[in-house]
Amino acid sequence: MKAGSWPSIILIYLFSVCAGGAIGKIIPLVGVLAQALHVGPDRAAWLISAVLPASVVLAPFGGALSDRLGDRRLTAIGLCSQIFLSHLGMRERVWLSRSAEVLNT
Repeated sequence: MKAGSWPSIILIYLFSVCAGGAIGKIIPLVGVLAQALHVGPDRAAWLISAVLPASVVLAPFGGALSDRLGDRRLTAIGLCSQIFLSHLGMRERVWLSRSAEVLNT
């Protein structure tokens, strides 16, 4: 797929729609997360926001790892780890779910 071709433009648009949908789902879940952790909504929102700085810190390491292993192999490893960590995140313990999400970034 070449950059600027219609299939790549449509694919980027679909990813953008999915990302926007994922962000929109977080807002109603802040109250549920706050109740589960027995904290206020402000602390639950900070917990959700903590994923972003972790991504910023880990991005250079991910880039170096991508250079070393290759894009396709790293993508396959990432997808397999996300499946495994998402399975762990389905447990009833909220701390395990949050740690799995931080490791997924």
